[in-house]
Amino acid sequence: VFIHLIPVPKPRDVDLTEHQQAKAAKVAERRAKKAASKARRHQSSPGTAPEDGEAPPLAEVPEISQEVLDLEAGKNAAADLYRQDCIWDQPISRALQVELLLTLQRLMEHFATAAFSIQQTRSFDAVCVCVPGCMAAISDAILRRRSTDYTSEVCAHLMGQTKDGRQLGIPGFGLSVGTFAEQTETIQVHQPELNLARTAILDYFQSPSQQPLAKIYSWENHFVLRPGRNLVQFLRNVCRDIAASIPGPHNLLCDACPEASLVMRNWPEFRAYRDISFYWKYFLNPDITVFPNYIQPGSAGSASRLDRMNGILIFQWHQQGYQVSSMGRQLTCRPDPNRVDPVTNKPVPPEQLPKHRYPSTATPSFYCLLYTSDAADEEASVELGRRRNL
Repeated sequence: VFIHLIPVPKPRDVDLTEHQQAKAAKVAERRAKKAASKARRHQSSPGTAPEDGEAPPLAEVPEISQEVLDLEAGKNAAADLYRQDCIWDQPISRALQVELLLTLQRLMEHFATAAFSIQQTRSFDAVCVCVPGCMAAISDAILRRRSTDYTSEVCAHLMGQTKDGRQLGIPGFGLSVGTFAEQTETIQVHQPELNLARTAILDYFQSPSQQPLAKIYSWENHFVLRPGRNLVQFLRNVCRDIAASIPGPHNLLCDACPEASLVMRNWPEFRAYRDISFYWKYFLNPDITVFPNYIQPGSAGSASRLDRMNGILIFQWHQQGYQVSSMGRQLTCRPDPNRVDPVTNKPVPPEQLPKHRYPSTATPSFYCLLYTSDAADEEASVELGRRRNL
């Protein structure tokens, strides 16, 4: 669906003014001249010692043809990709912006509860990771537009601007791709559309326009869901733009009944953006035991059917971080560092915590009942090669 009917947003280059482009060109030219001068100096006097902090010149570097060093083909291909038409670059109204975000939020809740209502399988893992990533990319692209009739403060500050369009001296705020590239490196893909979706997600969140953004909602960095400096700065900028004096801006992400968050009340699309990004990071948790549909190996249990209303996220503040609850449990985006081995009843060392929900079948340790490690993989490879030679 997110490839044929609803395309993932295209990557975009950094939108620089003519003055910024000229300044960047001068800096690049200055660096090229400095590098050429150093090369000539080392070539004319190969016995001279390098300057402090400067790497020594390589000896007998073979001459490389100009065709190998020609980067114009790659630059032209990237420029053509950045210039491609994208449906999400079209003008959008404020009402359509909010409606699209709320629709994506409901779709995410439906998808999460449906995915957790069936048993975990390696073949379905790619769907559980790529589909939320598509929703996160689309929601980010929708909010990163100034609506034609009324621009919300949330959308403006995501781009590092005030509501009036004045740039604040920062590039803006965005989502981090997290461990998506690492997690999807070894997954089993049974539909070619998932590979296209994975590539489109990485292209969008790692495009030149996204790289300089300050990342918010980086829930995968710590087990405790701390707001982080960038998220607090974003909330403060929004409050400053509407002249709201709120001493604890991190509380603006919390849910309450009746509603107590000014940001959630005034801009409902921000709640949808929060939930979509959290679900994406939750699906990227490498510990499969934290998911509601986890079943102990060898047990005769089955996954319970979940309704869409069970997938509503509730954010509460607890001590040093957020406590996110849904589907009758606390949700986290990272393995528990205090995890205890059920067999030995001892804490699991940090290096042995899960790094993938399903280990790669390309590593020999996958076929052994041992902990995965680089040393074990190397020893197993040597042993397999020796037996094959015998």
